[in-house]
Amino acid sequence: MDLWEKKKSELLTMCREDKERYKGFSLFKTKEELINFIVSKQDHTIDELSDIGESLESMFQEQLSSFELNNELFRARPLEEELDKKILEVTQFLNADDSVAFEKNDDEENGMMYSLYKHKYFKKHKNMGEKGEMILFHGTDEKNMRDILDDDFSLTVGSTHGQRHGKGIYFTNWIDKALHYSEKMGKKKYVIVCLVHVGNIMVGMGDTGIHPKMPGSNHTFDTSVDNLESPIQFVKKCNCSYNIIGVLKFDMKERVNRFLSGGASGPPVYHDVGTKVEIIGDIVNSRAPVVGKGVITGIVHQGTTYRKSIYTVVIGPQSSGSTITVPGYKLRKITNAPTTHKLKVTNDTDEDIKIYWIPKTINIYDPLLDIRQHGKLMGSISKGLTSSYRTYKGDKFMCANSVGYIRIIEINSLDELITIH
Repeated sequence: MDLWEKKKSELLTMCREDKERYKGFSLFKTKEELINFIVSKQDHTIDELSDIGESLESMFQEQLSSFELNNELFRARPLEEELDKKILEVTQFLNADDSVAFEKNDDEENGMMYSLYKHKYFKKHKNMGEKGEMILFHGTDEKNMRDILDDDFSLTVGSTHGQRHGKGIYFTNWIDKALHYSEKMGKKKYVIVCLVHVGNIMVGMGDTGIHPKMPGSNHTFDTSVDNLESPIQFVKKCNCSYNIIGVLKFDMKERVNRFLSGGASGPPVYHDVGTKVEIIGDIVNSRAPVVGKGVITGIVHQGTTYRKSIYTVVIGPQSSGSTITVPGYKLRKITNAPTTHKLKVTNDTDEDIKIYWIPKTINIYDPLLDIRQHGKLMGSISKGLTSSYRTYKGDKFMCANSVGYIRIIEINSLDELITIH
């Protein structure tokens, strides 16, 4: 029986002849809805289900020409050389004793849905958005991996790792971040690899629901990110807008944790042998307390994090300096970062205000600038209160209230004290 060859009137007649089985059929208005309803009410053999699947696949393929099916723009998977290059990049982060294996996931139905999603998107917008598509990662625990591969990511339950940039499915282009969210206390880690349509991006906030329309356009944003300049986190809100292409399985040996410092979206800071560090506070070694700068020369104990690890550090010249043993929580990597400045803002207005940091590449005086998309929200300041921020010379900030932008701040002094009236 091929339901797709029947007319809608024939399907309705079929339902009327067996009202007990197809009770409620009149609620479905389109032929597609009616067929889905009939299928759900029938007992099918494997052969019948296969026939239905083949009919659906044929219907989908009719929407794409042979050119479009072979066009890389609408492909369900990346080219093999692209995937090999991405996996090779991942292996460069591993230590000599670590190992990684890639297991391919080839779900034809999901692949077809992703291709159709891209085809519909391109047909409507004539392009694939500013960022196109990317190979991205999603770290997870082994217990969740099979459910995701079988039933896709869930958009209906609470996020396991928070919702800092809004509800949705979180991906990253930074393998270390994906590994961080997999089996946090284990050596075996699992990272799902996806081909993701990123398109046009906006900065996602904790309360970001569905994506809004782009300024001056009927086109909505496609993806929420942590920042516009060099995004690391990507949040999707539609299941069909990506395709799961495989799983990277890691076997991680004892190693130095990469997360010495830096925020959730910051770059990795390595804490390995040869790293220049400064010692924070007093470390008692033998008889006298020692505070100073030095170089890590060895790892005495590898803990689950850098803070729980213990290192040997040479104070002074490596050839003649003294060697001490230091716990990781007393070490801070020495960088060439500029001097930290301090911004203190007091809200002396009658309503709450918001403070945005402005990237240096943005023209802060552009009258069409939408600071919510191009800046980073530092926080809100309630009326009558004061907030402080660590920043650097030359940084720019913008203050806004319910009406619009009310003050531009540029950092020049070590301590900038600003009162908003």
